[in-house]
Amino acid sequence: AEITFKEKTYNFGTFSEEPGKVTTEFEFTNTGSAPLLITRTAASCGCTTPEYPKEPIAPGKNGKISVTYNATGRPGSFAKTVYVFANTDPEKTSLVIKGNVNPKEASKEDQYPRQISKNLRINDRNLPFFDVYIDTPKTQTLGVLNTSEKEMEIEFYNVPKHVSVKMSPSKLAPGEEGTVEVTYNAGKAKDWGMKRDFFCVNYVGQERDDILNKVNISADIRENFEMLSEKELTEAPVFNASSTSLNFGVVKNKSSRSITLQNDGKSKLLIRKIKNDSRSIICDLPKTSLNPGETMDLTVTVDPGKADSRSINDRIYIITNAPGNPSLSFKVLGVID
Repeated sequence: AEITFKEKTYNFGTFSEEPGKVTTEFEFTNTGSAPLLITRTAASCGCTTPEYPKEPIAPGKNGKISVTYNATGRPGSFAKTVYVFANTDPEKTSLVIKGNVNPKEASKEDQYPRQISKNLRINDRNLPFFDVYIDTPKTQTLGVLNTSEKEMEIEFYNVPKHVSVKMSPSKLAPGEEGTVEVTYNAGKAKDWGMKRDFFCVNYVGQERDDILNKVNISADIRENFEMLSEKELTEAPVFNASSTSLNFGVVKNKSSRSITLQNDGKSKLLIRKIKNDSRSIICDLPKTSLNPGETMDLTVTVDPGKADSRSINDRIYIITNAPGNPSLSFKVLGVID
């Protein structure tokens, strides 16, 4: 058998994403002297679907390979290959489709992809504030959409004390969009480093759902050293450690190791926070400050009875008032026997 295609490449040209799927057909003829049997087809991408005749094609007879491309969510130019396998020599024949997809106009649902409550949509459930200075509140916004046929009054609950939330307008007409203004006041959080919180968005009269209504917020709370003078920086504390890793090796029972912390600066070093994400690791500091030139030991204890896995690969973070390196991380390694 021998398969001969009228064309091996098809160009869809430029078309809109809106229809979603587009299809073309590649016509072929069995130009050999034996029945042609196509055994299978394969595409270079899951967005491309070929269909082929399952029955044998007699010599001199014609057939078609149908190829469908799904353009939904794939704006821009494309070129995809379809492989046709048959009882021919060579066994594989390649076909190509290509074109350019114009993105569809975003609908209101596309602009507000997350449902936050019945008939209330939001553009994002996660609001990262990134770096937030302890003395400078930071504000970001979210968009909401009323998809109902009734006016709704927006309400917020489970709002942390260091976060303020304001809605504009306070009531949304049917089909109206609004803006949620969220302000993060790190000074009221009384915390340092990465902090995760949430608040809930709903509308008056709708039953509250703490999972569906939730918006996650995160911030890395830092001290602002940008306003320090050159003299203040020269006289600032300098935070150093004897090592930035602890290898416990094989741990059978509760075991402890130490790292020496030192202030090599000219003013008092304050330990703002010490943090780790593993319940099997316990950190102990004798005090939370170091005078210039002073040292102390950080004692780290691994409790194998509280470990979630045999492998220990965790980090301890210490946040200080040292401008040069306000946060140091220490790696903790080992294997639970």
